Amino acid sequence: MTRGLPFVYEEFRDDIQIVTERLVDKIDPPRFYPLVGPAQLHHCHWKCTIYYRETVQSSYPFPVKVVKNRVQVVYIDKDHLHLFVGPNPQTQNEVTRDLAGY
Repeated sequence: MTRGLPFVYEEFRDDIQIVTERLVDKIDPPRFYPLVGPAQLHHCHWKCTIYYRETVQSSYPFPVKVVKNRVQVVYIDKDHLHLFVGPNPQTQNEVTRDLAGY
């Protein structure tokens, strides 16, 4: 948003609606990462679409008001590691209990 001068140039955004859509959610097979150890890479990719009404108005030198419906799209990639301790569920629960403290 541009910074405006009151009564000379003002810009507003109203009726904001954000729609999220998960594009990719997958986990790679376990491998060894230095300084981490055995882990799995979890890929999360999102598409966020923002719908809003943009209002631009001015009162100087003559009054004018322009209202437009706008759409913007933002892509978010969040990749993170999951600790891999083995395929045994009991071992996974024990490690989770040790790391989380419960």
